[in-house]
Amino acid sequence: MATVTSFDLNGSGAGLNESRSLQEGASAILLAPSATLSATGNFNAQSLRLSGLLPEAVIGFSSGVSLSGTSLRVGGVAIGSVTGGRDGVDLVVAFNSNATASRVQTVLRNLTYSDVSDTPTPSQTITFDLAGTVRTDAITVTPVNDPPALDLNGAASGTGSSAAFVENRSVLVSPNATLADPDSGSLVSLTATLLARPDGNVLERLALDATAASAAAAAGLAVTYTASTGALSIAGGASVATYQAVLRGILYENASDQPSTAARTIRVAASDGTAASLTRDASVAITRVNDAPTVDLNGAAAGTSVGLSYRTGDAVTKIAPAAAVADVDSANFGGGSLRVSFVENGSAGDQLRIVTDGTVTLANGGTTVRVGGTSIGTVAGGTNGADLVISLNTSATPAAVQTLLQHIGYAASTGSPTLPRQIAFTLNDGDGTANGGQAVASATATIQLTAGQGNVAPTLTGDLRATIANGTTYQFTTSDFFYTDPDDGPAGITFGVSNLDNGYVLRNGSAVSSFTAEQLAAGQITFWHDGTEPVGSFRIFVEDGNEDGSAPVPQTFVFDVTTGQVNAPPSLTGDLAATVASGGTYVLSQADLFYSDPDDTAAGVSFAVAAVTGGSLLVGGAPAASFTPQQLSAGQVAFRHDGTSSAPSFSVSVEDGNEDGSAPVSRNFVLSVAAGQGNVAPTLTGDLRATIANGTTYQFTTSDFFYTDPDDGPAGITFGVSNLDNGYVLRNGSAVSSFTAEQLAAGQITFWHDGTEPVGSFRIFVEDGNEDGSAPVPQTFVFDMTTGQVNAPPSLTGDLAATVASGGTYVLSQADLFYSDPDDTAASISFAVAAVTGGSLLVGGAPAASFTPQQLSAGQVAFRHDGTSSAPSFSVSVEDGNEDGSVPVPQTFVFTVGSGGGSTLDLSGASRGVTADLGAAQWSLATKVMALGDSITNGDSPPGQDEHGYRGFFYNNVLAAGRLVDMVGPNSNGQVPDPHHAGYPGETGDDIQAILPGLLATYAPSAILLMAGTNDIFYKTNPQNAVRAEIAGMLDHVAQASPATHVYVSTLIPLAGYDAQVANVNAAIRSVVADAIGRGQNVSLVEMPSVTLSDLFDGIHPTDTGYREMAGYWTAAFLANPPASGAANAIGPAVTAITGSAHNDLLVGDGRANQIAGGAGVDWIRGEGGADLLTGGAGRDVFVFGPGFGQDTVSDFSRGEDVLDFRALALNVGDFASWRQAHVAASGTDAVVTIEAGQSVTLTGVNAAALQASDFWFV
Repeated sequence: MATVTSFDLNGSGAGLNESRSLQEGASAILLAPSATLSATGNFNAQSLRLSGLLPEAVIGFSSGVSLSGTSLRVGGVAIGSVTGGRDGVDLVVAFNSNATASRVQTVLRNLTYSDVSDTPTPSQTITFDLAGTVRTDAITVTPVNDPPALDLNGAASGTGSSAAFVENRSVLVSPNATLADPDSGSLVSLTATLLARPDGNVLERLALDATAASAAAAAGLAVTYTASTGALSIAGGASVATYQAVLRGILYENASDQPSTAARTIRVAASDGTAASLTRDASVAITRVNDAPTVDLNGAAAGTSVGLSYRTGDAVTKIAPAAAVADVDSANFGGGSLRVSFVENGSAGDQLRIVTDGTVTLANGGTTVRVGGTSIGTVAGGTNGADLVISLNTSATPAAVQTLLQHIGYAASTGSPTLPRQIAFTLNDGDGTANGGQAVASATATIQLTAGQGNVAPTLTGDLRATIANGTTYQFTTSDFFYTDPDDGPAGITFGVSNLDNGYVLRNGSAVSSFTAEQLAAGQITFWHDGTEPVGSFRIFVEDGNEDGSAPVPQTFVFDVTTGQVNAPPSLTGDLAATVASGGTYVLSQADLFYSDPDDTAAGVSFAVAAVTGGSLLVGGAPAASFTPQQLSAGQVAFRHDGTSSAPSFSVSVEDGNEDGSAPVSRNFVLSVAAGQGNVAPTLTGDLRATIANGTTYQFTTSDFFYTDPDDGPAGITFGVSNLDNGYVLRNGSAVSSFTAEQLAAGQITFWHDGTEPVGSFRIFVEDGNEDGSAPVPQTFVFDMTTGQVNAPPSLTGDLAATVASGGTYVLSQADLFYSDPDDTAASISFAVAAVTGGSLLVGGAPAASFTPQQLSAGQVAFRHDGTSSAPSFSVSVEDGNEDGSVPVPQTFVFTVGSGGGSTLDLSGASRGVTADLGAAQWSLATKVMALGDSITNGDSPPGQDEHGYRGFFYNNVLAAGRLVDMVGPNSNGQVPDPHHAGYPGETGDDIQAILPGLLATYAPSAILLMAGTNDIFYKTNPQNAVRAEIAGMLDHVAQASPATHVYVSTLIPLAGYDAQVANVNAAIRSVVADAIGRGQNVSLVEMPSVTLSDLFDGIHPTDTGYREMAGYWTAAFLANPPASGAANAIGPAVTAITGSAHNDLLVGDGRANQIAGGAGVDWIRGEGGADLLTGGAGRDVFVFGPGFGQDTVSDFSRGEDVLDFRALALNVGDFASWRQAHVAASGTDAVVTIEAGQSVTLTGVNAAALQASDFWFV
């Protein structure tokens, strides 16, 4: 046993006990790191006990000693066993004979202490008893606040949560969430933030359900939602349990009828006032639900039904000509249908028809319906009481279906029906009913019938006779047979045929025994004579449904059949011989081989080839055993020599379908081999002469000039032209000095005569690559000019009359005044004005005595009334340079003066959208912008998402900056204010370069947003070289053809797997743009630095977020270097009212009482100060209100379509229902929105209680 001679826990000489401190949650500390011990003997059978331990205390050992189970080791030597040391149980070390004083000292120095409580006891004392010698260790614990513990999915694994939102509903974000705080029973705040809101701050939000809201209110918590940041904040002291109840009641809401399907992330954090929890994320998946379309048969009138009075026997009458169709989330009704059916008192005499006119037409025998020339569906039924069903395709937009529905008509031809018919119109939008969606809407129409004349049976008319060639087909006309019937139209008349002799009656090529008068009139009915003998006839009758019970009386239709041979077999023509170069290819011509046939065209004839020796017979470059006369005439039939045979040949025969049963007779085609012959130079053929009208364009044919060449095809032949006199040779409209025979044969080559003098000629030669070293010999092509007047003077067109408001300004349009001229373009035409009375003729806002057609078309020509004259007018004439010496004849343009008190600016005739600002006293036309590129410009998006790309964001960005643009181009897609563009999916830069000249000439944009080259990376080696040439070519063309047009050239965004290629192409684009700018071209570079691969949904095309980023860069470049726009036109000081155009407008008032009216289109209208009367007109309109806007009235606010924009007022609207209760009131049948005293908006005819958050923009 040991005898302790010295035991000092702190080893300092200042006392024998120790004191230690630690911070809550910190790592374990050493209890006695400096302890010293001296003793005689060892500590066998003795012990060390640590007592006074609290339940939160944990005693352990540091690295100086080790435990193996309960065995305690020092330096690998077991010196005893250990028990206790946690949960308040004393630590006891029972030593063995290896426990020397030095080893026990090591144990003392490596004892550790930790406190596992979240609310530790600040101080405690541990007693050390070593073999009866006692020392103490005072422990001080400094408390540290523990943050709240947040778990959004409760007992499930992980700490995040997921939820599923279905459109038009709300969803609890984390209904099983748990919230705790280890050292506090209360919290002071909870925040949930909706990180992204792609459907807009107005539509998406977080809120509390009723239970959570009640719990928050009971605890006195403040609940606010900030729409601009998406943050739902709950603040105030309350128990952890209360905050947990509130957390579980957080709702995600979205009022969009077409929400973005991108998953939303909601980030949650809680705080106890000292520390905040870790943030946790909840993910919300979005599922769209189809909203039903709406059908209103009576349009603006009350209700959705309509009534019709109809007298039997009358013509087809439209049932619902004022009907309205809409759908909040379907851009088209593809896969859906419109069904019109009788639900009460229908009969076999009832007919449902589509009433056709210039807008709605029927095609393909009445089975296809078109609206505005575009097919929107197929038609079935509608006759004799059957349902009329139109199966709709993706071109069936709500507007097109509305037009179609307005053209559904009713007719009854039966004797005297009297019971009223009830008809159901059922519209299915084709988008299904998944997740509780609705696809169908219906409305009913009631038709009151009055008896008309009873049915009159039809009478067969026509000469019932025709002449037909034996074995051919004859198309019937209404002169051959037709009908008269006072009470039935062609669709209700049926012809029946029987007793057919030597042939069949066909409809669209198929045998029939009956057909309608409508099908006959459409040219669908023919007779095919079978050729067996030269006679033909049939019996025919006519009926109209036999409503009067009469029996149709058949009559005989007789054919006079021309006599002669039924079929004459074809015979071979040509010399059946040719010379081919050894190993070369010879193209066969009609002189070598063709046919004659008196009764067949080339389409009915074919050649067969057999026994080919010494080479191959080729058609279109591939071996073949047959060919047609068309292929032979087109130069597609050739013989390729094998290079060895001295006597190649083949057997050939011709047949025409073998109608006469004769056997085709084969003949032998023999080729002579020109051994070792080199290239044979081509020979120029044709008459080298043509007739052209002075100053016009002539298209060359292969009769004008072509070539012969035994060893080259059209693609290898080149024509060269020079010495052009009074004109240019053009290929596809562009001047060229050479072209191929292939291009000539394709009709791409023309000559444009410049009209300067009535002569024209050029020199032309032909070559095939000049393999034989011969020099092509040019010849002269001469034009014979048509004689007569060289110039035709222009003449004035238009009604030369208009109405101008008294003291107002009227913008002239082409309907008011223009010109016609058969031999001059607009660039050569000018108008002259004289004798102006009662006002001023303005061009670009300044008085003028002349103007051009371009200025008139651009809306720059106007007449300002002087406010007093009752009969203002001016004299106007037009001329084209007066090349013919004629004297222009003036005519008088007369104005009618309307009311207006000298206050109205009428821009309704503007050719495109206008920006009019009374405060700035000027107006101008929208700037034309063309977005040009590939599928990214098109706006390709994930399936089901709107394809507006960056274009919609760009339009709104620029508009917010006070500039109005008119997006132009041949394509249109995306639910945006102006969807037009020139985006071509899949096209490479050279494809876009090829179509640019036509686009530039057609649309004349002031700005081009150009992004091209993405598809070059996919399809080309070293795409940077191709893109460099393509972009440079496009910039050069714009600089030459339209130097005022500003081109904004974008670098490419990333492509997954093509980092190096994108970098190389972008370097080429930067170089080309820098060079163009250095040469003075109107060009800007647009970089897209923040668009990354994470912004692409498929590795190629951006998400909505990516497109929004792109739009930001386009906008910044556009505003930094704006394109040249049309001249601003001055607005007179007397003007207080504006009438906008039929397009998208930006109309701004001033501090006076203004009357501002938009036309059709998406208009932005801002009244400014004063009591203003604002009218949006058709289309989705935005009424904008800023500080001090006054007391305004909106006369035609349309809920769900138009919007009141209060964003400039910085209103903090957290809860819309509360805001509406405080700021919206009813005034009779109107709604009045009051922001503060003196600032209100009256919405005429709007139900105040019906206004929703979607009708306003607050942020």
